[in-house]
Amino acid sequence: EVRPTIQALGSEVLKADSLAIAGDYAGDFASLVINGNLDQAIELELLNGKWNANLNLANLQNGRHYVQVLGQQDGRKSLSDKQYFDLNMPFRLLVDQADPKDDDKGPERTYVYPTDPSFTPNLLDLKNVSVLASGNNLLLDIEMWSPMSNIWAPFNGFDHVNFNIYFSWKGKNGKKYLPYQNTDLPEGKKWQLGTTVFGWGATTFIEEGATKTEFGELQTLKPSVKTIPERNAVQLVFPASLLPYPEAIDDLEIYI
Repeated sequence: EVRPTIQALGSEVLKADSLAIAGDYAGDFASLVINGNLDQAIELELLNGKWNANLNLANLQNGRHYVQVLGQQDGRKSLSDKQYFDLNMPFRLLVDQADPKDDDKGPERTYVYPTDPSFTPNLLDLKNVSVLASGNNLLLDIEMWSPMSNIWAPFNGFDHVNFNIYFSWKGKNGKKYLPYQNTDLPEGKKWQLGTTVFGWGATTFIEEGATKTEFGELQTLKPSVKTIPERNAVQLVFPASLLPYPEAIDDLEIYI
């Protein structure tokens, strides 16, 4: 039995969003498999027992990954050994948006905080939001005007606030009303992906099945959450695999 092979990838940490890769296989058919995901295998062109490919890394998160080649000859399948690589694509700034102080009183400026002393002034007041991308993975940096409460010992490091975030791609079908928010996106915009992040977890959903009083179809994947108390900030990382249209970041608007 002839097994496919992959040329050694070396130990250098990759910072680009593509990787040239090559190997040998004298079989009938071959495909490239990333991290064991057979359902996303990439067909390879075999020429005189050799193959090469330019692997797009933009939808992978930073960290360690591996590739294999799945070969088929005379109806029998075989896998190459794993070749590992480490990815560390830098984040690039897409948007940096400041938000005024003392605008945490609702659309009619009638909202007031609960009277419990743990609800300090400006506790729910956004100060700044930055959006960064590493490949097609997104990082949201959300900074508040006031130190965040953690009086209830939340797992994520903050309480008293839920961050409701909606992703709207231009020209894509979606819903305009926001579940449980008693409002719509502005200017007739429509969202395709939503998440609510709170002290003990996150709920992520798509627009399919969403109503004014129900989230849409729930998703298994969720953003990672990191609290930075010294900056009164929360960082959320949305992997490309969670985004409905990861290659269309330029057509994306985000509402918080």
